[in-house]
Amino acid sequence: MDQVSVPSTANKTSESSRQFSAVPPPKKISPIFFIALGVLISLGVAAFIWFRPFTFQQPATSVTTSPNPVAQTLTLELTSPADGTLSVNQEILVTGKTLPNTTVMLFTETDENSVQSDAGGMFESTITLVNGINSLTVTVFGEDGTEKSQSMDLVYDSET
Repeated sequence: MDQVSVPSTANKTSESSRQFSAVPPPKKISPIFFIALGVLISLGVAAFIWFRPFTFQQPATSVTTSPNPVAQTLTLELTSPADGTLSVNQEILVTGKTLPNTTVMLFTETDENSVQSDAGGMFESTITLVNGINSLTVTVFGEDGTEKSQSMDLVYDSET
């Protein structure tokens, strides 16, 4: 009889073991590596913080505005004419100063006039006089409802 050789399973196992044993087992990472890596990362972060460009920012300031600004005190100053002025003209120019953009009323016994002061508070208006003594009253009206008045006597003499 001829001999037939049958491979044995023992040989197969040893051959396959050899194939797996050719791959070395994984190495363990030393804890020193992780410590060194942590130190390097910490140094990198510290260097970034230390050497970054400094930017100075102004602290935030809050601006508060009140819904109703503080109202200025209403004023009235007549610059001309002076009390007791004698006029030879029937019309006379009245000038003065008050708060900006304020309504000004001028009254005599026979005349009445209204004017608005300019952005600087200056105003002027012409009133008509009658022969004799004329009482002039100038009144300014504030936005808050207040008013202020000044009165004077003016004399008109057409025969002078």
